Amino acid sequence: MPSQQPLLSVEGLSKSFSGIRAVDDLNFVVERGEILGLIGPNGSGKSTSIDCITGFARADQGSVLLDGKRLTGARAEQIAQAGLSRTFQNVRVYDRLTLMENVLIARQAYDGVRWWQALAGTQACRGAERRASERGRELIHLVGLSTMSAFPAAFLSYGQKKLLALAMALMSNPKIVILDEPLAGVNPTVIRRIAGLIQSLNGDGQTFIIVEHNVQFIMEHCSRVVVMEQGRKLAEGPPSLIKEDERVLHAYLGKADAVAMELAFHGQ
Repeated sequence: MPSQQPLLSVEGLSKSFSGIRAVDDLNFVVERGEILGLIGPNGSGKSTSIDCITGFARADQGSVLLDGKRLTGARAEQIAQAGLSRTFQNVRVYDRLTLMENVLIARQAYDGVRWWQALAGTQACRGAERRASERGRELIHLVGLSTMSAFPAAFLSYGQKKLLALAMALMSNPKIVILDEPLAGVNPTVIRRIAGLIQSLNGDGQTFIIVEHNVQFIMEHCSRVVVMEQGRKLAEGPPSLIKEDERVLHAYLGKADAVAMELAFHGQ
């Protein structure tokens, strides 16, 4: 029988900087196959929460469980190996390397090949390299960059680099992909491309957490939304309820009225 436990559980997560509580007793779960949106005003603690969950910052309190395995205190690379992959708001790719080299580097830590096997050029190493190359070509094609696979990443636009970063995050076949501000700084064409990719991948069973300032995008593409304010969880639920929650409207706009709701959640 399939497991009934959530794929990801965040329990009592807290983090302070110089006495300031950036994340305060945050609790939420992510179910298998869902797209969870994480939103909140600037300074609400979204980025710090994600950094703590993925090992790029150490939480002061709380626990993180992925598929029942405790990740609390693990290093970022260990968390990635466990199946929790991410992108960054400020896109991280290697400009001097080709697109294919970028995705192959993203795969290296997860192929199960030991250093001595790579040095000796064993059959296991050659097989891993072949599988990684096949996977890389598939993902570069998936994100629409096949014609540029042999180009240095420096030739890409900022939006194309975001697409490459998504391909890199998918190289390890992660259980969950966290997208940190995937739409920041990209044009409407790339936004549509990213939206299509998320929906297609999710249709194949990929689980996502999307951290995004574009509230309209979150409301259209997420099955459930967690709203943060001042480090705490303010609200949680399906988009239909979140966009009617006066606490959320107050957090974003300082008032709750029908016009504000339209502006905040429908982009009109």
